Amino acid sequence: SENQYGHYDRQFTKLTDAGAKVTYFSSSHGFYIHAKVMEVDEGTSRAQMYVGSENFTTNSLRLNRELGIVLTGKSVLSSVARTFAGDFSKATPFH
Repeated sequence: SENQYGHYDRQFTKLTDAGAKVTYFSSSHGFYIHAKVMEVDEGTSRAQMYVGSENFTTNSLRLNRELGIVLTGKSVLSSVARTFAGDFSKATPFH
């Protein structure tokens, strides 16, 4: 499973200590979700969402060709949030 050896425990702990919800998804069928999503100011008029493939490392952000987009608009945010909520419901939470 993803993070089975605890490689990301230090980073996950920093994120959860700051209030983030961290989950990871593994499948016996080889399905792998590489996408990341961050919701900011959810439920306010300033709500935004980042969706992308980028890892938040120097290599991914400066050297690799990865993509991400910032979304706004209540209907778009709701639609994406529903899709990811379905994925998260099958994910393993980091404790």
